[in-house]
Amino acid sequence: YLSPDVLKWVLVVSFVAMAAWVLIPDKLDDDEEISNRGPFIASFIAFFVAEIGDKTQIATSILGAQYADA
Repeated sequence: YLSPDVLKWVLVVSFVAMAAWVLIPDKLDDDEEISNRGPFIASFIAFFVAEIGDKTQIATSILGAQYADA
């Protein structure tokens, strides 16, 4: 595993790299048509993963199936 000093510098470099990447402007292509469904699909996938990936719901359904007769 990483020592605290190495981990600190890895985090510093990653934050600086992300900050530099955010400052680079996007290139717009005139040929492509902009879709209005992107935000809907992104939020749908985020909610789907958040709700399906909830471990308490999975554990509850497994326990409910295992002890259905109780």
